[in-house]
Amino acid sequence: MQKFNLPAVILAGGKSSRMGQDKALLPFKDKSSLALFQYERLQKLFNKVYLSTKEAKFDFEAPLIFDKYQNYSPLNAIVSIYEELKSNFFLLAVDMPLVSDEEIIKLAQSYYQKKGFELYSFFTSFYEPTVAIYTLSFYPRAKKALTQNIHKLNLLFQQSNTFTLSPKNEKNFININTKEQYNEAFYDIIF
Repeated sequence: MQKFNLPAVILAGGKSSRMGQDKALLPFKDKSSLALFQYERLQKLFNKVYLSTKEAKFDFEAPLIFDKYQNYSPLNAIVSIYEELKSNFFLLAVDMPLVSDEEIIKLAQSYYQKKGFELYSFFTSFYEPTVAIYTLSFYPRAKKALTQNIHKLNLLFQQSNTFTLSPKNEKNFININTKEQYNEAFYDIIF
């Protein structure tokens, strides 16, 4: 399979407050960490894969993009990614391992086939901003929201020219925030 020539970034700089420990570093499937699991799977789909983080904390080599802003917010990371890459990019949260490769491929194909949108994402009962493609045309809106301390990505997606897909299985779009969700996701990916 041909890889997509679009940078992919794994969002892995969150607080993990509900988990009680850094979820990006939890073992997952046969990998030493959730971050490594996501990194290796995206390497099969994209030419270049980065990890977005606040600090170097991983036990494997990967290109890192450091958050330039202090608050814990996906928007801080997204603006930092734009300012580092200066290009469009695919974003996937480290804590969403059940989103299938098939769904990611479908989103990337839509990006190449349906031109003119600021954002490409899935819509469950709301936009899924941490499984999305961000184009440079969205950067000014993101930067303005950050300077105004508006961190609600769903609101920004509503205000933008956003292309959406319906996922095959909404259950796969769960964020792993608690130990129970981690155990369920671990079980789901194995069986």
